[in-house]
Amino acid sequence: MPVIYATSGNVELDRAQTPLVPQDKVSAARESDSDARSSKEPQQRVNPPLAAAQHAYHETLSATPQRKPALLAHSLPPEATLRTAWTLMKMKGFRHIPIVNPEGILTGIISDRDLMQFAGHLEQSSGTSSNQHQFVQEVMTSKVVTATPTTEITEIARVLLVEHISSLPIIDGANRPIGILTVSDILRAIMRHASLELWT
Repeated sequence: MPVIYATSGNVELDRAQTPLVPQDKVSAARESDSDARSSKEPQQRVNPPLAAAQHAYHETLSATPQRKPALLAHSLPPEATLRTAWTLMKMKGFRHIPIVNPEGILTGIISDRDLMQFAGHLEQSSGTSSNQHQFVQEVMTSKVVTATPTTEITEIARVLLVEHISSLPIIDGANRPIGILTVSDILRAIMRHASLELWT
C-alpha cells in the first residue's frame, strides 16, 4: 500500500512506492478522464485528504487477517491442583480458567491473580511445597458473573466496568461454559469494526 502524506489539504503519494507512468500516458489519461466527466452529470466535490484517509482505512481493514475461530474454552474440575492450573495458564497463555463439575456445569473461575500469592511455591520444581497440592476449589471465585451468546456487547462492557472484572464466561442454556469474553476481545473488536467516523 502506498504511503500517503497529507499536508495543508494536499495529498501526495510516496514516490518511492508509487509506480512511474510516462508523461504522455498521464496527459492522455487526464484528457480521457476530463471527457468522461464532462459527459456525465456534475458530481459532488470530493475532499482529497478525507477520500485518501478513508481509502487507506478500508484498505487496512481488508488487509487485516481474519481472526481464527476461538478454540473451545479449557476448563478444570474443582479437584484440580493449583499447579495444574498454573501450568495450564503458562502453557496456553490463559489468564482465566473456568471450573466445571463432572456434568460440565460452571461452578467457578480461577484467574492468574488468584494464583499469584502461590507463585513462588508453584514455580519450584522440587514439588515439596504443600501449596501446590491445594485444590482450585479452595482458591477459585465461586460467584461468577456470566453472559450468553446473545448478550449485547455494550451490556457486557458495562458489566465488566461496573464489576471491575476483566473477563466474562459465556455459557449455554445448561450453564455450561462455551467461551470467555475479555476486555481485550472487546477492544480488538472496536479497533477492527468501528466506523471511521468514530476516530475523526
